[in-house]
Amino acid sequence: MNDSYDESVERTWARPRFREYLLGHLDETESERMEEAVAVISGLIDELQLGEERLIDEYLDGKLDGVDREYFKTQYLDGADQDNHAAFRLREAMRSPEMKKLIEPVRRFRTRPSVWAPVAIAASAAAVAVAFGTLYLHQSHELEKAVATLKSLEGGTRQPVEQPAGQSPQEAVTLSGAETVHVANPPATLIWTTVPDYRVQYRMRLYFTGSDVITSPLLTPRDNAITFSPEHSETHTLPWHVFILPVVGDTVIAHFVLVKR
Repeated sequence: MNDSYDESVERTWARPRFREYLLGHLDETESERMEEAVAVISGLIDELQLGEERLIDEYLDGKLDGVDREYFKTQYLDGADQDNHAAFRLREAMRSPEMKKLIEPVRRFRTRPSVWAPVAIAASAAAVAVAFGTLYLHQSHELEKAVATLKSLEGGTRQPVEQPAGQSPQEAVTLSGAETVHVANPPATLIWTTVPDYRVQYRMRLYFTGSDVITSPLLTPRDNAITFSPEHSETHTLPWHVFILPVVGDTVIAHFVLVKR
């Protein structure tokens, strides 16, 4: 980025062109300009993501006209861009009755920091695209698993997965592949070890019996993991629902249920 780059000018240019960019209407030069703006201007990537969610909603609600509908299908359904496919699956899953039931409490207690993670501001457009593509793919896979978990738990047919050997449930529990985790007692610390991008921050949100909710501060990955120790954890009886959330918004990246062994 050269010294003459004017963020105010670029923000004003980019905002009304989000839709054109997402539908593939911009030429190569304009697309590169948009990607640079999203990478370096604080908060713009969040605005673009919200624009993408609205666009996908329009398609799912049958509100896109013929031309835009065909462009949308080329970008998000029939094209080779797996990140776009994942973004579509993610939004579609978020609108399902199962996921609305799962995340509605999250929406009621959400918080929205005013700026994106500092790394996104300093990163190049290519790096941001790769990071968010990876995050989208991870989110879509985790959401599919979360929906399946919710259905099976409600039906009473799923057998909980035992916590891997070597853990100390009274002190810390590692959250990894198992969606349902057996523990002996409420843990003092939770460690999530499948961070999709170590350069950004995350949040944990915990739901307990009796509708109590605890949200962590922003958590910075260390050794590709994030750690949270909720206050007075011993007073919250099991089961616990643990949601992993991004810095901005309430998209569910991962969901775990801690149950009594």
